[in-house]
Amino acid sequence: MMSLEEAIVAKVHPEIAPLWAVADTDGLFRSDTVGRLLAERGVETVVFDDPIAFRYLYETTIRPNLEEELGGCYLILLQPESEGFHHLPPDVYGLTRKFTIALGDKFPGLSRKVLAELEPATLSRLWEKRDQFPAGHLGDRDTADLVLRIGFRIEPTLLETFDDLVAVLLNLHLAGRRLPDSLAARLQEIMGGAYTARCDELIRNPGAFWAFLQRAWEQWVLGTNASGSTSTTFSSRDT
Repeated sequence: MMSLEEAIVAKVHPEIAPLWAVADTDGLFRSDTVGRLLAERGVETVVFDDPIAFRYLYETTIRPNLEEELGGCYLILLQPESEGFHHLPPDVYGLTRKFTIALGDKFPGLSRKVLAELEPATLSRLWEKRDQFPAGHLGDRDTADLVLRIGFRIEPTLLETFDDLVAVLLNLHLAGRRLPDSLAARLQEIMGGAYTARCDELIRNPGAFWAFLQRAWEQWVLGTNASGSTSTTFSSRDT
């Protein structure tokens, strides 16, 4: 199965044209893996962010190589916030093969707002499991639930108690993973009720979570010594 990065790189064909330009609105071409795969295909990426710097590079390196047919292929990356290909110099514009790419091209039906916050590794895992996506368009909430389930192995439907949340956060923080804002907000929304007050801090702040866990452990040890009980139930009051 072709990976997400391989599918992205497949848009560029050095054998067809030596000069390409992409309007990459979501920064898909800016991951390290994509850059490595492009280099393996003999494609050098050039970020178009300063017209003067680009013109210098073009005149001193790119154009001579193209005119002398020295081989190689160049991909011009337009900044995500740019307004399109018309920012390219007219002579360069006329020579390039142009295409656009966005998250919606690779993940149709999912919320761009949620996807735009994800790291490349999480997007790659979603791509690998895209056969598990439900049919139709998903809004922000349903997309967040899908990403929690597939991208972070957190099953929203199983989160019923504060203990459930603690178990999820233990695995999350041990792995050193951080939930993007939309997913953290969704996790807090799922818990809701009496747990809302401090959930946000425990979800977003690993230090606060470990401090809470230390206090809960100390209280459990004291309680066990006093009563002989071995209950491990956590309480939101411990936060």
